[in-house]
Amino acid sequence: MSLFQSPSALPGISANHARLLVNAGIYNIGILRETLKKDLWTNTIPGIGDNTGSKIVYAMYNAEIIDDSFEAYKEVSDRKYCFAKYARLREEAENLKN
Repeated sequence: MSLFQSPSALPGISANHARLLVNAGIYNIGILRETLKKDLWTNTIPGIGDNTGSKIVYAMYNAEIIDDSFEAYKEVSDRKYCFAKYARLREEAENLKN
């Protein structure tokens, strides 16, 4: 059983984001864990977009509530990798111009 019972207790989830989760019916970690299994889960929660969703996924991962086999974690990691790669390529292109 998880040490954390509500999303607001997880380090990395702000009080405002926890409130948005509760307003969407996600009032405990078990429901949040099940929600992360759904495709495009952030689209179902008003006020929670991809960036905040990524923070929530990492908070769940860091609290060892989910692991790297969760599709939501893989998507967040892939997105972070793609953004980092794009930023690096853009920086290299800028350096070539100079």
